[in-house]
Amino acid sequence: MDFRHYVNRLPKDATLTIIADSCYSGGLIDQEPVQVGLLPRSYNEDNNYKPRKLPYEVYLEQLSSKTGLNSPDIGVHLVQLFDLEASILFSLPPDQHPKPLKADQGILLSGCEPNELTSDDPADKNGPAGGAFTKTVAAIINGHPAPITNKQLVIRARRILGSRKYHPQHPCLYCSSKNADAVFLRKAFRGRAEIGETSEDRVLED
Repeated sequence: MDFRHYVNRLPKDATLTIIADSCYSGGLIDQEPVQVGLLPRSYNEDNNYKPRKLPYEVYLEQLSSKTGLNSPDIGVHLVQLFDLEASILFSLPPDQHPKPLKADQGILLSGCEPNELTSDDPADKNGPAGGAFTKTVAAIINGHPAPITNKQLVIRARRILGSRKYHPQHPCLYCSSKNADAVFLRKAFRGRAEIGETSEDRVLED
């Protein structure tokens, strides 16, 4: 699925909020600005970062065994296997690939950085077993007396999950500056959300 393709199809003035509580979910909407989280270049500077990937030859061999085709083009195999459900990056010419119409249409709250794993939490007072990020977001919203912005929500979740001794993860926010300051799951008006801000929020944002 190409989320940028769906974001580009939104009606005028509409936004799409995605909560992605899955491994490597940072940056799921292509070309959305980073508001909370590490910039992409930071991963190359992290000596502990090792990308997880299959060698091209192994991947191609697996696809060929399924399609029966003898082609070095992975896209040919994917279109053969998935037909109309194949990614448009393979089914359309490069000049027709989706590009962002506006920077303010997509809002992605990811459970971790692009190079991190997410974890699950057991059932507790905050609800049934589920993704740690999802449960943390629910707990923050339930315990917050007033509306909370996308940025404030992700910063608080990042502080909670990033400080864990076991399986820490660092949620991220990808959207425009306008939508970073918009109330979570509400439309942005006049650039910033009209809500109260505590001294704790300012410290977290710094």
